Amino acid sequence: MVLSLFKTSNQTNSSKKNRQAGQVGITTLLIMVVILAIAISLSQRTILEQDIALTQEKATRVFNAAEYGIEDALYTIAEEDFDAGFDGAGYLEDISQLSIDGLIVDTSIQKSSIFEMYVEQGSVVEIPLDDLENGDELDINWWYQEEPTCDNDGPPALVISIYGDNEGRHFGYDPCGGDGESRENNNFEDASASSVDDYLFAATITLELTDELVRVTPLYNSSKIQISANEGAISEAQFEANTRGIDEDAGIAQALRVLRSMPAAPSFMDYTLVSGGSLSK
Repeated sequence: MVLSLFKTSNQTNSSKKNRQAGQVGITTLLIMVVILAIAISLSQRTILEQDIALTQEKATRVFNAAEYGIEDALYTIAEEDFDAGFDGAGYLEDISQLSIDGLIVDTSIQKSSIFEMYVEQGSVVEIPLDDLENGDELDINWWYQEEPTCDNDGPPALVISIYGDNEGRHFGYDPCGGDGESRENNNFEDASASSVDDYLFAATITLELTDELVRVTPLYNSSKIQISANEGAISEAQFEANTRGIDEDAGIAQALRVLRSMPAAPSFMDYTLVSGGSLSK
């Protein structure tokens, strides 16, 4: 009987050890599975971050290529290198596709007969005049806020200089010219109300057949300005340059668009004379 009891105790201990060993094995396996899952997740994340970094690097290269196209277009405009001329839609015909380090750069330059851009206070817009006819008029519209006030944030006055035949004519228009505010003594003419959408003020000047160049300078404030004339009087008011950098292998494209007016001499080159509070013409 004693021997039989001893054998039963041995078997029980052995069974417990086997169960404990099995539990340890399962726990170890679960830990290994968790570690493996974490390792796979980290590896996938690292690969994803590397792919993102590589894509960003390629996108930066494509953007730089598009910037080069814009710089080349702006140089062409500044140098007035328009040997091949413009087609009927106003596009420069001799702009070709570039290839930079395996990237493609498409560039186009289009001219417009209407100037419409934001102009900083004291900056100059210069527009050449073409074949004028009797009765041609220059139309200028500016300012866009609904309720202008004649204070530091009020609408700008415009100084307009027209040159031709070795002489110049100068005009001044001020929306605040006659309302009793601080600008009333500049002797500028009152601006008219604009009939063009999104603009409040306007000025119209009759052009002379000998006129060759128009220069417009906003004073007191900056503003979006629109300048136009009769058909044929202006052909190169502003230019629109568009470029697109393309990486065909990566399927990445970056596009840029820039509006550019004709190069202009600084405003101090104008000889508009202000003497004793009056504008000499």
